[in-house]
Amino acid sequence: MFSIKTNDAGTDSPAPQTQSTLTHQTLSTSIMEGCAWAVMWGFGESFVGPFSVFLKASDFLMSLLCTLPIILGAIAQLVGATLIERLGRRRPLTVFTSGIHALGYIPLFWLPFFFPEHGAVIAVGLATLLIFICHLGVPGFNSMMGDLVPEAERGRYFGKRTGLAMLVMLISMMAAGRIVTFFETRNQVWLGFGVIFSIAMLARAYSAMLLTRYYEPPFHPPSHGTSLSFVKFLRQIPRTNFGRFTLGMAVMTGASNISAPFFTQYMIRDLQWTKDQFAVCTAVLLLSQFVFIKWWGYLCDKHGNRATILATSIILPILPLLWTITQSYPLILGIQVLSGIAWSGFNLATSNFIYDSIPGDQRHRVFGYYNVINGVFTLVGGSVVGAWCALNMASSFSLGGIHIVFLSSLPVVFIVSGLLRALVGILLLPQFKEVRPSEPITSRQILWRLSTGEPIFNRITEIMDTLPSSFRPTSENKG
Repeated sequence: MFSIKTNDAGTDSPAPQTQSTLTHQTLSTSIMEGCAWAVMWGFGESFVGPFSVFLKASDFLMSLLCTLPIILGAIAQLVGATLIERLGRRRPLTVFTSGIHALGYIPLFWLPFFFPEHGAVIAVGLATLLIFICHLGVPGFNSMMGDLVPEAERGRYFGKRTGLAMLVMLISMMAAGRIVTFFETRNQVWLGFGVIFSIAMLARAYSAMLLTRYYEPPFHPPSHGTSLSFVKFLRQIPRTNFGRFTLGMAVMTGASNISAPFFTQYMIRDLQWTKDQFAVCTAVLLLSQFVFIKWWGYLCDKHGNRATILATSIILPILPLLWTITQSYPLILGIQVLSGIAWSGFNLATSNFIYDSIPGDQRHRVFGYYNVINGVFTLVGGSVVGAWCALNMASSFSLGGIHIVFLSSLPVVFIVSGLLRALVGILLLPQFKEVRPSEPITSRQILWRLSTGEPIFNRITEIMDTLPSSFRPTSENKG
C-alpha cells in the first residue's frame, strides 16, 4: 500500500504559474533555512556532548544523551502528526516549535551553571526536552517538503540542500571549537560554551523566521477511517516492502548506535584530545559528506535508492573496527573521511526511499512511525547493549600469545557494533525492493566508481564550471 502515489493539491490550490513560483521560492528559502539550522547545529547541538563531558557526565549519561532524545523525538513526531491533522495546517507548528527550540539554549547553559552539582543531569535532561519540542514540528516539515520537491529531483535537491548545510556545519563547528579552546586556555570554559550557545540560539531563531516564508500546499489529512494506525503499521511490517525496509533500517540503526554514543567520550576522555582536535575531527566528517553527497544524490536519482543503501552498507561495518586499531590522529581523520562518504550516501538514500514509498496523505504519520521504531532500536542499542558493554567489558585480552590492551572498554563496544552492522547488511537489508523505475547497478560497480575518485572529479568540474571563463584552463594554456 505504501507505493500508491497521491496528489495533495486540492481545488483551492493557487493558479499553476503562481503555485510554481511559490514552490520555487520556498525551495530556495529552504536551502537558506537549512544553512541557518546548520549554524545552530555547529555552535550548539554538536557541543552538547562536549559540554556534558565538561560537566563530568558518566558513560551511562552519555549513552542516554545520544539515544534517549532519538526515541523521545520519534514519539514527539507521532504527537506532532496528530496535532497537524487537528489543526489542518503544517507550517504553524513547525515555526512555533523551532522558536521554542531557539529559546531553549538559555536554560541549557544557565541551569547547570546555577546548579553545578547536578549540571550533567540537567544538561542531558534539557537537551532531551529540546529535541522532543523540536521534533513536534518535524512531521509537518517532512510532509511539506514531500509535496514541494518533485519526485524525479529529490536526490539532487536534497543532496544540494544537505551538502550546503554540511559545509556550514563544518565551518560553524570549527569556529565553535576555536572559541571554546580560546576560553579554555584562559580557564573560562563556561564563558566559551555560553558564547557558542548564544550564537546557536540566534541562528535557530533566524531559521524559525525563514520557516514563516514557506509556501504550504493545501493539506488534506486522511479521514478517520483511512488513517493508518501505528498498530496496523506494525502488523504490516513483515508483509510489505516498506515494512521490510523499516525493519532493516531499524536494526542497522540499533547496531550503529551501540557505538555512536561513545565516540565523543573516547576522543575527549581516552585519547585526551583538545576541543580543537575534536572539532577538526568532526569537521572532516562533515567535509567528506559535503564533497560526496551530491554525487550520491545523482546516483539515487539514476539508479535508485536501494542500490546506494546496499553499497554503503558494505562500508558501515568497517568503520567502528578501524577505530580499534589506531590512536593516530591523522589516521583517525582518514577514518572520518571514509565515514562521511558512507553515511552521506546511506542517509540520503534512506530519506529519499521513504519519500518515494509513502503516499502524500500518510507521509506525516508514517515518517513518525518509522522514526519511533528506529528510536526504540537506537535506545536499546546505545543505552542497553552499548552501555552494558561499556560498563562490563574488559579493556585487555589475551588471545593465545598475543596480549591486547585498549585504553578503556570502549573499543570493545566498537567491535560489537561493527560485527552486528555486518550481519544486518548481509541478512536484512537485501530483503526490500526499489519502488520506482531506475537503471540497474551493482554494489561492486558503485564501489568501483567511488574508488576511482569519480565524485571528487565531478566536484572539481562543477567548481570549474562556476568560475569565470578567464580562469578556466584551456587547450592553449597547458604549458
